[in-house]
Amino acid sequence: MKVLLMLGFASIAYSLNCFQHQQNAYIRVLLPPKPCPREAVSCFKVVNHVTNLATRSCSLTPCLSNGINSATELCVKQGDLSLCCCINNNCNGNFAKWENITNH
Repeated sequence: MKVLLMLGFASIAYSLNCFQHQQNAYIRVLLPPKPCPREAVSCFKVVNHVTNLATRSCSLTPCLSNGINSATELCVKQGDLSLCCCINNNCNGNFAKWENITNH
């Protein structure tokens, strides 16, 4: 029984943490990050440039660049949306480098 409890704590310690909320895209993140489901492999951020709303979440989808897993933050602009993906804890908050986005 003690072994099972310790394994449970270990799996919680290794889960990804991401910001998970919506707010104005142009103000500093106000809420703390939260643990993602165990299956999550990346953090995601979508910015709608019409409504100025940023949606931050955990994602089950890996960050891919030309079909290859990326170890860095990736952003793509599609129409009025900027779609950004990253793989480290708390990585989908405020990033100046996310302003240099590839247009697709």
